[in-house]
Amino acid sequence: MFRSASSVVRFIIIYVWLTMLLEIGADYLKWHNVNNMFIFHAHSYIEFFFITVLYGNLIRSKGKRLALNIIVFVFLLSSILLLFLHQGVFEFNSVQRHIEGFLVTLIICFFLYECTVRKDDTTPKPIWNLSWMLLLYFVGNLMLFALADRIFSQGVDDLWVIHSILNIMLNVVFGYVMFALRLRNG
Repeated sequence: MFRSASSVVRFIIIYVWLTMLLEIGADYLKWHNVNNMFIFHAHSYIEFFFITVLYGNLIRSKGKRLALNIIVFVFLLSSILLLFLHQGVFEFNSVQRHIEGFLVTLIICFFLYECTVRKDDTTPKPIWNLSWMLLLYFVGNLMLFALADRIFSQGVDDLWVIHSILNIMLNVVFGYVMFALRLRNG
């Protein structure tokens, strides 16, 4: 299945497996009372890399691709500086998630706008659906993480339930996209 899959499907499969391995590692560490927040930070970088590579291959406009490169630079610079100067590797870094959420929202909006104005729309429907789900996921998490510090300061831990629901919805859409693109490509 993997060899005959399109490059987009292969890329999504790799991302889903990598994410699953990170989740298993995080759960294992949590189970043994070891701080696992560094995995959260690693996941942010992997997630951002996945999205920028995926949309970098889908966006056709040279100007938007240049903007994408600038976005990658801004994310890497700001999140690394924040990681070492503001919040540590073993702490919940909501600022990094704010930056990632905002920048990924911009990337997806660039893509959706380009698809909307392009007359020869050849974007597969599963990619269109994935884009909207990613937009919902990141805007939802952006709002969630914007409130995270306030929620945590009140001793409430229900934030992760909402995040998990968004994450499950996103994974269902990843599964749909892999299946639909696989059927589409034979």
